[in-house]
Amino acid sequence: MFQNFKTKAALVVASVPALMASAHAALPAGVNEAINSVGTDLETAATAILTAMIGFWALRKLGSKMGWW
Repeated sequence: MFQNFKTKAALVVASVPALMASAHAALPAGVNEAINSVGTDLETAATAILTAMIGFWALRKLGSKMGWW
């Protein structure tokens, strides 16, 4: 049984690098441009949301310290 386990474990370890190899397919220029554009838009939206959340938290904290709420 132990020999069988060692064989299976060696097979799994040997197959991991083969499964991790990435495929390199050429994408049209328009697709790359669209992906980059969406990434920029998402970064801008995430920054705006995070800024709004921090601002809301700061106002709540200030309001609780000042006795507004």
